[in-house]
Amino acid sequence: TKPNIKSALYTLPFNLDKSLNIRAIAVNKTTGQHYGDYRFSFIKHLGLHKPVIFTGDTPKKHHSKGQTILSDGFIAHNRHHMRVNGKWFGTKNANVVATVDLESLQTVSKVSFGFQPKKGIRMEAPTFTQIELSTDGENWQIAASLNTEGASRSGYSKIELPFESTQARYVRIKAQKAYRFDELIIE
Repeated sequence: TKPNIKSALYTLPFNLDKSLNIRAIAVNKTTGQHYGDYRFSFIKHLGLHKPVIFTGDTPKKHHSKGQTILSDGFIAHNRHHMRVNGKWFGTKNANVVATVDLESLQTVSKVSFGFQPKKGIRMEAPTFTQIELSTDGENWQIAASLNTEGASRSGYSKIELPFESTQARYVRIKAQKAYRFDELIIE
């Protein structure tokens, strides 16, 4: 819920050992007036802090930033995250191919990622998204694919690609004409 002057005061660091949502405001103690409405979400998932390797059209200058943004567990809720905190991964309509190394065999059944639909800064969902899985990094199978063109107009800001539970070490996302998106959540 939206915090107010009676909400709990932040006094200690948060332990990020599980998924959580935080919403905060700043309060002027003298006047009681509050400012902002900052939303922060952390998602614990299989790809958290795992290596991300880029191929396809993703410019090399975006590789290191994408490595951090797409596997840091933090969810970008709004434009503030992009412009101030740099939490959106942007590629300017490239065909992004990102492979996450889970570093061991894991059972996976869904990949999702967020985007911010057309809120004044031309963010669009990819036109087509495909998920591929591999146990060895050489032999791949398509787990899910989805025509995501028009998702930006749907009002939703998350694309989910569920599939039958499968053992995999490598998870690859292929996103055609991806513009800006955040966190590859692997479950």
